[in-house]
Amino acid sequence: MNPIDLERDLVELGLEKAKTKAAAFLLDKEVKSVEAIEYKRARGSETQGDAAMTARASESYRDACQKAAEAIESAEAARVRHDALMAKFEAWRSLSASKREQIRQGVYQ
Repeated sequence: MNPIDLERDLVELGLEKAKTKAAAFLLDKEVKSVEAIEYKRARGSETQGDAAMTARASESYRDACQKAAEAIESAEAARVRHDALMAKFEAWRSLSASKREQIRQGVYQ
């Protein structure tokens, strides 16, 4: 494992993780905005509870929810890739420390 490649990969995955997390955040806010717009549209002729249910049943709300779910999935996938690389780094670090200790004790082959 090359430390320079590892650093590059960690930075790359960290940036991807940040970007996908930001996209998920924005889409969550979009879902709330769509819900409010649809609620306001439905509120004119329905009770408050009915308008809320109509808003959540609208196609635009469901589409926004789908986009938010996809963004969350992307963010989680980026987190998993980043965490996996961190685990690989920690394993490499542990093996390197063990190897150095074996060399120090003169038992490394």
